[in-house]
Amino acid sequence: MARNIATAANLSNGSRGRIADIVLDPREPAIAAQAVEEKKTYLLYPPAMIILELDFCELPQLPCLPPRHIPLSPAYCKFNIATTPSTRVTRRQLPLTAAYAFTDFKAQGQTIDHVLVDICRTTCFALSPFNAYVVLSRGHGRDSIRLLRDFDDDLFIRHPSEDLRIEDERISQLVEDTERKWPECH
Repeated sequence: MARNIATAANLSNGSRGRIADIVLDPREPAIAAQAVEEKKTYLLYPPAMIILELDFCELPQLPCLPPRHIPLSPAYCKFNIATTPSTRVTRRQLPLTAAYAFTDFKAQGQTIDHVLVDICRTTCFALSPFNAYVVLSRGHGRDSIRLLRDFDDDLFIRHPSEDLRIEDERISQLVEDTERKWPECH
């Protein structure tokens, strides 16, 4: 969702779900059989509403709809364009974002139905195996995760942190020293 509708019921900007049904505008002509076969059609009017199945919803079940399903109608949005003279625009659209992207930090702790992952090297910051683990473990399994583009194998071969590697070696040395000094305790 792209607009706060009822924040107390978790119907707010950022809520996630799936489109369960599309209710067409009554002025829309019947969809041709060929378009149904091809699973592609062009609408003359925006849908009258959609039925959205939310991942989390704290509203009571609405009559004639399954649990967690809500009707969502197009909303009007007005804004000014900075021109001379100023132009006022009114737009009618569904308050939805068809897909979205977020960082590995935002994805932590979430399970996402379908994940498209980009673990390619960036020019802005370095990725670590920790980042890759977080994003690659967000889906339900390997069938629900896709890689956007090829990645550098070195991401999984090199040690994630030189400081961490040095600390691991120091701790391993302390374990060996302890076992040598007190062999009866091991």
